[in-house]
Amino acid sequence: MALKYTNCLSDLSNVFADYPLEIDELDQFYQETIEIRTGDAGLSPIEYLYAACTGNPRGRNAHLLMGHRGCGKSTELNRLAKRFKDAGFSVRTVYCDKELDRTDMAYTDILILMAEALISIANELGCSVSRRDLQTLLRFHQEIERVDVSVKDANLEIADGADVQSPTILSGLLRFFISLKASLKFNQETRVTIRETMKPRVSEWLAVMDRISELISEKNDHRQPILIFEDLDKGNSWDVFHLHGEQLTGVHFPIIYTFPIGLSFSTAFSEMDAFFDVRRLPMIMVRTVSGEVNPPGVAAIQRIVESRCNPQLFEEDVINYLIDMTGGSLRDLFYTIREASFISMLRRADAIAMDVAKLALRELRNRLKIRVDASDFPFLRAIHENHQIYSDREKLLKMMEGDIVLEYNGENWYDLHPVIEEFLRDNGVFPQPQSGAST
Repeated sequence: MALKYTNCLSDLSNVFADYPLEIDELDQFYQETIEIRTGDAGLSPIEYLYAACTGNPRGRNAHLLMGHRGCGKSTELNRLAKRFKDAGFSVRTVYCDKELDRTDMAYTDILILMAEALISIANELGCSVSRRDLQTLLRFHQEIERVDVSVKDANLEIADGADVQSPTILSGLLRFFISLKASLKFNQETRVTIRETMKPRVSEWLAVMDRISELISEKNDHRQPILIFEDLDKGNSWDVFHLHGEQLTGVHFPIIYTFPIGLSFSTAFSEMDAFFDVRRLPMIMVRTVSGEVNPPGVAAIQRIVESRCNPQLFEEDVINYLIDMTGGSLRDLFYTIREASFISMLRRADAIAMDVAKLALRELRNRLKIRVDASDFPFLRAIHENHQIYSDREKLLKMMEGDIVLEYNGENWYDLHPVIEEFLRDNGVFPQPQSGAST
């Protein structure tokens, strides 16, 4: 359903659904937040990615974009994809969460999705893929066909003397990849066989991808194709990146991967620096490191909310309270607005009242607090008091993956999610704030 501005409480669940802005929604609803996130417009990870992917620098062409889940990465990447397209580049965004089993991803799965994306672009541009490369892909098809009956209807072959530039070959390969993706996502037994078939031909596969990307570049005024792999921060992607960085960066056209921010604190993360350029999208800072309200951050999120709905749907101070208590997490803010709108409709209210906002935040707190136990309390207290990490990076990884600890801009400082801070105060880990003091 297309996003539309609303004056109705009943529409808030759709207006604040847990989805990024689509390309055709950006002009109306996108709000600029990069300078507020980073502390300086010159530190924009998005501007860097645009320059790196379009300028063909000598640096690395495989990029990791990290950020907390729900911080706005997907919207920023959709906007970046639009800029690439507007500049004439061929772009594909691959949504790995939709195409693969998020609990069981492998690097070979990513390489298969990469091939499909490039072949789709090549087919769209009318590229003439060589007989040699087509035969490499068709041999893979034939091997898979022996173990997976779902791909047999692709009916692909190159007869001696046939015109291998026929678009029917590429169209048939795309049908094959559609069937292959279904097997990767839903058929565990076939998934294993596909991966084992793929492993010995990875080097050959990467070389084919490079040659297809060169054909695309030649066809598109020397503009390289650009691939964006989304949702990899939602699955079991650590081994995919840590153990197979060389394969995932083994091509020579620009690729952007999303990556779980918590995993960057693993002791093994430094090994990935040899392969990837790493960029962070920080949270929108709604409190300063000293705990005071950060007006620019609050105002930025207010603009996001008010671009989507009439602010009169919230009673006085409710929007600001929800912004403060969700710590700059747009996903958590949107969740609490949806919860509060539902409660308000059951009450037959015309607007979200403060007591309803607190009930919605209680639901969020209940979801988060089960990720914490008493043994974590000393560590969390140290985070809140010092805002830095001095030990136990593995625990930090767990806390950041669970959105218990949030990372903020520029100086890379840390704090607890506000509802977790409140939970710990209620359990005597911190003293209750004095009346009128910031929490």
